[in-house]
Amino acid sequence: MCIMIYYEETMKEGHKIMEDFETKITVRYAETDQMGVAHHSVYAVWYEVARTEFAKKYIIPYSEAEKIGIMMPVAELTSKYYKSAFYEDELTIKTEIENYSPVRIKFKYSVYNQKNELINIGTSMHAWTGTDLKIMNLKKKFIYLVLIFSILIPFCTNYCFAVEENKLNIYSEAAIIVENSTGKILYQKNAKEKRYPASTTKVMTALLTLENCKLSDIATVSADAIILPSGYANANLQVGEELSIENLLYALLVKSANEAATVLAEHIAGSVDKFADMMNQRAKELGCENTHFVNPNGIHNENHYTTAYDLYLIAQEAMKNETFRKIVTTTSYTLPATNKYPEANRSFPNTNDLIRVNKSNRADNYYYKDAIGIKTGYTKEAKNCLISASNRDGLEFISVVLGAGTTESGLSERYIDTINLFNYGYDNYSKKIIKEKGNTIETIEVKNGTKETKNLNLVLKDDIEAFVKNDFKIDNIEPTITLNDNLVAPIITDDTVGTISYSIDGIEYKSDLLAGSTVYAKTDISIYLVVAGLAILLFAIILMPKKKHSKHSRNKY
Repeated sequence: MCIMIYYEETMKEGHKIMEDFETKITVRYAETDQMGVAHHSVYAVWYEVARTEFAKKYIIPYSEAEKIGIMMPVAELTSKYYKSAFYEDELTIKTEIENYSPVRIKFKYSVYNQKNELINIGTSMHAWTGTDLKIMNLKKKFIYLVLIFSILIPFCTNYCFAVEENKLNIYSEAAIIVENSTGKILYQKNAKEKRYPASTTKVMTALLTLENCKLSDIATVSADAIILPSGYANANLQVGEELSIENLLYALLVKSANEAATVLAEHIAGSVDKFADMMNQRAKELGCENTHFVNPNGIHNENHYTTAYDLYLIAQEAMKNETFRKIVTTTSYTLPATNKYPEANRSFPNTNDLIRVNKSNRADNYYYKDAIGIKTGYTKEAKNCLISASNRDGLEFISVVLGAGTTESGLSERYIDTINLFNYGYDNYSKKIIKEKGNTIETIEVKNGTKETKNLNLVLKDDIEAFVKNDFKIDNIEPTITLNDNLVAPIITDDTVGTISYSIDGIEYKSDLLAGSTVYAKTDISIYLVVAGLAILLFAIILMPKKKHSKHSRNKY
């Protein structure tokens, strides 16, 4: 049986993986010791039974895999025991894929007894090899297996496509992924080449709207606004219809309604041309160097272009707005009743498949649990485009892919590329505290400090958290320490005495430095002499004899 058949079967069954796959085991007498307890070694055999059944149903039977040259030797096995299993116990083994890459796969097993008590947890790591037992990359030889995992993995406990930057296989003509808080570029492909943006243009339209309007403001649909080329997305707005800016933004970003963009442009600037001028001015302010807009919606025009990098800059600014964030993560929206629609009957799903859980039996389910927007785009000339953002435990990425198509099997390259970019970021980078607050960085000698207190510890005021590769070692980085001018005693504990910074991949991470103790000042000898002189003078005054006068005057005769 060819792999394609298993791919098609997995398309039908794959989403049932959301519920743990179960295998039933009855403890046999031969599997117990003299105490009637199942021997610890048999758990590995049970794992194999469960794994084989799992693979047969959702991936490919072992026998068929071996026929086409795929082997799965065990590279690592773990088992943790909580309770004993006994002769004739009815056990349930729940099997799931813990993580996966094109060169390895890791299964997790949870063993329960008939009382539904967890008695054991185990894992097995397997390498993908050929019949010669040499490690191979599934992407190169068995792409359909990779596609099967694209269905299964989103519902596993800790899915990952562990890839390195130089091994990223990006289909899109242009792409970029950036860590949002630092602006660090993790990967780029033709990121500064001019491309048509299609509806990703609407991110700039939304940004200008949020900067220039109140959400409660009312805009009126003009006759010009609803004139659209055939086939372009719309929200069925009517001439003379009155809608709030907030509702127009939902139509713009969720439905990708092109007439909503024109309504907003006319409301803000009076005309599309004047609004385009505003768009271009704002793009320059954000640092966009290869962008020129002629309309607010992205309808194709040869003079309407941008780059993946410039779109990242625009998206980064837009994501600073909480309203924008809320709208682009909305999975579906219903426009309320208006003067032209007495009933709220215009509902639409978000065009971004990354944020929508599709419960139907489809292979093209691209739901990514960490995705938080942002905007799709498509025209014949631009092909498929996507600006995306994801956040996992505070680590946030923004990605842009332009000029994407479809794979031979009909899957969307813009979603495959985006997921691969995000997984690359999370697999290889993290935020780490490289220096903890309270740590002594250095000890210096303070001028004019007493002999006992002059040695001052420089203490870190705050944690220094950096965005770095997972294998980063701080020992390889020399910090820059800057002390306050004229740093002399006296100095009080916790006084700010300077700063420290680490430059990592061109990004500066800083913290203030505090005094770890009090440094007392030495008293100058001249002061001692002055004080001593004054004391002597005062003592002399006290001891100076006083002139005595008679109480009675003498009479002269």
